[in-house]
Amino acid sequence: MIDLSLEEIVCITGATLEGNCPEIAFTSINTDTRTLQPGELFIAIRGENFDGHDFIAEAAEAGCPAVLTNRPMSKVPEGCICLTVRDTRAALGQLARFVRDAVNPPLIAVTGSNGKTTTKEMIYHILKDSLPTVASKGNFNNEIGLPKSLLTITPRTRAAVMEIGCSQVGEMERLADIARPDIGVVTGVSSAHLGGFGSESSVAREKSKLIAAVRENGLAVINLDCPYAHVMLHVTRAHTATFAVETTAHFQASAIRQAGYELTFRINDVPFEIPGLGRHNVYNTLAAVAACSGLGIGLEYCSKRLLNFTPPSHRMEVFELGETLVIDDSYNANPGSMEAALKSVASLTGGQIKMAILGDMLEMGGAAELYHSGVGRQVAQAGIEVLWTIGLQANEIAVEAVRQGMKPENIRCFVNTTDCTKHVSLIPDGAIVLIKGSRGMHMESIVSAMRAGVPSDMSRIDTSVKMTNE
Repeated sequence: MIDLSLEEIVCITGATLEGNCPEIAFTSINTDTRTLQPGELFIAIRGENFDGHDFIAEAAEAGCPAVLTNRPMSKVPEGCICLTVRDTRAALGQLARFVRDAVNPPLIAVTGSNGKTTTKEMIYHILKDSLPTVASKGNFNNEIGLPKSLLTITPRTRAAVMEIGCSQVGEMERLADIARPDIGVVTGVSSAHLGGFGSESSVAREKSKLIAAVRENGLAVINLDCPYAHVMLHVTRAHTATFAVETTAHFQASAIRQAGYELTFRINDVPFEIPGLGRHNVYNTLAAVAACSGLGIGLEYCSKRLLNFTPPSHRMEVFELGETLVIDDSYNANPGSMEAALKSVASLTGGQIKMAILGDMLEMGGAAELYHSGVGRQVAQAGIEVLWTIGLQANEIAVEAVRQGMKPENIRCFVNTTDCTKHVSLIPDGAIVLIKGSRGMHMESIVSAMRAGVPSDMSRIDTSVKMTNE
């Protein structure tokens, strides 16, 4: 972060300060007292589970010289200055935008229903050795995570890569206004967070707000194979870089081949080879190289850099446990990513038993049953021989898989991941095992249990498959 004086923070946020404004400079900002370092500005934010205002005393004890709150404090800890604003979340965004604009590095913002984290990491991997680059960590992509990521920009930064997510109407416009992208990427649109959007077309309109925010001489990176590409093209005032597999585009992939657990393909006749499974990773690569073209990075350089790219954890991460091959895609799930993962498993040959452990897809709104049934059909089409489901909604996956001809005796339905982890020793040796579900299902705990070799306990399992739509 750049140095910010207390006076600058007051001016940027419009904060009220009781008494004089002492000469204090901050080199970092924190919202979590568990990681707070002496000399940092602490911003108290009310979250779903905790309220930062309840930890102001701890912040002062940790050596925090000032706190930013959304309500006046009747008693300010000794040695600590209290700044008051109407909305501390908004103030965090204002400070992040100020830092972003003060340094003003070329900023690439990535969104999309699927693939945004992998695409962001690919872009960062391509750039980091040639340009001092900062990138959002993990999926720091919301109204808290994005500003905190932007605050890592320093005077040395020459490029920034930020992931932006949204789960309700109006969120993207607010976040894009903080990030102010020079290059905007939409990896694609599918049925995700429908509980907050209502329809896939509404998701597309919200994602398009990122493209609309790209400055006039910037670059909008658009997937022409996405059925909502026209929405993105309509709203942009920037130059465009399109990518596709099925459609003619500026960056087009061909000769796609899954060679074991490596993908080989060509982009505009330049050969690429990346670790990973599935055609969706070709789209991630296309989006990444199209974005990098906006910084003058050529395809040959991108191809060379991506040879040693490592996919983010829990996102189509492939590893072996003895004779069992695990495909850990446990980080999150929606109908589009479920389909992509199952197609990846279907593409594998070698005669092993194919097994899927699938959890609820959350935030599907009133269409939850329909979408889970759709996954059940895809399970059958992918040739999955053993199916475990986790969660009440995922029961519909099992129900539909049986309708499509899967043997009921090869299906187990668990209430939650805690139950499932107790039975990982029942996973067939030598199988190919896909693990996937929504973030809130904590599917990664199954991966951990498999690594640890948790013993079986059959006493709490519900092995029945309900054949009704109740």
